Amino acid sequence: MKFQEKTDDQSIEDFISELQADCFELHLLAKGDILEALPDSNTFFGFLLECSDEPHYKLLNHLAFYNAVNPQKKEAILFKIMQLLNECRVLVDKLKVQSPEERSIRPSAEFLYFDGSNADEIVEEMVATGILPNSVSNENHLNLINMYVGNFPSFKKLEEMKKDGDFEDFDLSDEDIAQQDDNLRSIIARRELDS
Repeated sequence: MKFQEKTDDQSIEDFISELQADCFELHLLAKGDILEALPDSNTFFGFLLECSDEPHYKLLNHLAFYNAVNPQKKEAILFKIMQLLNECRVLVDKLKVQSPEERSIRPSAEFLYFDGSNADEIVEEMVATGILPNSVSNENHLNLINMYVGNFPSFKKLEEMKKDGDFEDFDLSDEDIAQQDDNLRSIIARRELDS
C-alpha cells in the first residue's frame, strides 16, 4: 500500500483502481484480525464506509463518486483525494508500528458499538475476552474507548441509519465478493511485478 500520487502517464481509471486497492489493503491491515471473527463483515464494512473517521474509508467514498460528478466538481474532489492520500500514509505508518493486539482495539470497539454497546460495556467485554489487558485499570481503558467512541456516530443516528436500511446496500453476493477480490488481487499482482 503505497498511496502514490498520479503519474503523468497514468489514466484516471488506473489511478483510482490503485487507490482502491491501497484502501482495501489498509482496511485489512487495520481491521483484518477482527474481520475473520465477524458473522457479517459486509454490514460492518458498510458501517465503516458510512461512519468512520478513518481516511481510507473517506477516500473510498470520494473515489466512488469521482466519475459521477460534473467536471467542475472533479477538481474539488481531486484536491480532497490528495489530502486523504497524505492522511492514509500517516495512518499506515502509525499502524505498522503497532502490535496486532494494539491494532485490534479500535475495530473491536467499533464493532461492539455498532452492535449497540456503550463505552462501559465495550471495556467490560474487551477485558473479558482479553483484547484489553486485565492488568490495566478500567479507567484507563475507558478513557481510550471513549476517545474512539467520540468519533463514532451517536446511538440515535446509528439506530436511525439501521432503521432506514442504510447498511443493507452493502450485502454483497459471494460472486460480487469473489469478483472484487479477483480485481484487487490483479491490481496488487501487477504492482508487485512493476516494482
